[in-house]
Amino acid sequence: MRKPILILAFCLCCFSAISAQHANLQKMDSIQRNKYLKEVAFNIAKTFGPDYVPLFKNVTISGIQKFKSANGEYIRPEEKKCIGREYYKVTFFEDSIRKWYQYQYDPAKPDDTPKKIERETYAARVKIWADNGEPLSVDYQSGWGYTFLKKSYLEQTGKQPTDSSDKCPKKITTVPLPPKAKDGELICY
Repeated sequence: MRKPILILAFCLCCFSAISAQHANLQKMDSIQRNKYLKEVAFNIAKTFGPDYVPLFKNVTISGIQKFKSANGEYIRPEEKKCIGREYYKVTFFEDSIRKWYQYQYDPAKPDDTPKKIERETYAARVKIWADNGEPLSVDYQSGWGYTFLKKSYLEQTGKQPTDSSDKCPKKITTVPLPPKAKDGELICY
């Protein structure tokens, strides 16, 4: 009689441990949720952009935002099923001394002078789904980034978002820092 009860208790413990990996962030209190969001966002940003980690000075967590397609005309199937879904945005800011710039030009017009556009001074930005705590995307100031709509973070890296280890079981391409201009400012094209 004791053996089935012990087996049932063991199964319940295993199930609760597995389901805890997919956290419903809306049900957590704000302190616990912010801690989880910062930890997961840092691990993801570090995995894909280890060179950016020294730039992380301040962290901000946005309120809940709703997912919408970046381009209203063309919506990929994986985007369509996520429209209206809620997520949090965790932004790692760097110090405000450095400025990042992006140059825009039309390659079809060789005489076109690039227009210098000042960009927001963040080092990395990670979006995390509010309903399950899984990452949606990570992007860096250089304009590079990864999305986890088609393939999840686990499928792309072989590790959980809460895993803080530097080793990645699967081979991934990391995001390099942009080159520096003559005056020391970081630029991206």
